[in-house]
Amino acid sequence: MQPEPDLNTQWTECMLRGDFERAWQLSDRASGREAPAVKQLEGRRVLLRCEHGLGDTIQFIRYARLLRPIATRILAHVQPRLVPLVRGMPEIDFVFTWGEPWPRGEYDDEIEVMDLPHIFRTTLATIPSAVPYLTVAPALVAAKSAVWRRPDRFNVGLCWSAGDWDAQRSIPLTALAPLYCLYGLALFSLQSGPDGPETPDCTDTAAAIMNLDLVLTVDTMVAHLAGAMGKPVWLLLHRDANWRWMLERDDSPWYPTMRLFRQDENRDWTRVVEEVVRNLPVARSFTAQTAPPSRHRVRGAR
Repeated sequence: MQPEPDLNTQWTECMLRGDFERAWQLSDRASGREAPAVKQLEGRRVLLRCEHGLGDTIQFIRYARLLRPIATRILAHVQPRLVPLVRGMPEIDFVFTWGEPWPRGEYDDEIEVMDLPHIFRTTLATIPSAVPYLTVAPALVAAKSAVWRRPDRFNVGLCWSAGDWDAQRSIPLTALAPLYCLYGLALFSLQSGPDGPETPDCTDTAAAIMNLDLVLTVDTMVAHLAGAMGKPVWLLLHRDANWRWMLERDDSPWYPTMRLFRQDENRDWTRVVEEVVRNLPVARSFTAQTAPPSRHRVRGAR
């Protein structure tokens, strides 16, 4: 008789299937207590702690919208690179980051931002999926347009490396070579981190994304940022993708403008890229007489 999987494994399997209700029951069982009920936050001053990855913060900071009618004040402790974007959310009253004075006495409850789906007992039907919930100043978007947009092309931003935390999420840049054969395409690098210089914050990346027609990326912060801003984003997923992308879906209930392209059992990126090429509008709407694709090297890119 096979032993029962541990609670973490069971939780992940439930989230992959979209059985969020069962997952929250397992979370309660693992902690030995139920998560705070939403009604317990009524009239309270709530501090949101963002202590995981940038993508995690971007995905779950959306819950400030649900919390706003309940809490009297919302504070957020976020990563330095996200401060300008989160400060732009009208639902959040105060944003601070690492090394800044802690606002002691100014809040009643601390909540890790990734716990909010559990607290709200989110189901597939109740995911707060309205976008955009992160924005960037139109003036900055306009200022970046000369660098990040070709008016006579279909403009695509690429991000191919997810870094060292989970190397199987990354795709070799050479695997994207078929994109260079498409006429009418302008390719831009959104890569940062190990394969490109870090920027002080994410506003430049956000402004770049707003100038593009499509973001094509692996599972990294860029995917979440594009989705949170309501831009079309195609996500390239390896076979054993994270629980948040669920199983067998080609869409995401978290981001309505996102489309998922998954590896099959062969764990090969070739078929994934071929599927992307088949679905790009330039493959259908541009003719062989169109000029070859532009390949831009931009500041902040490799």
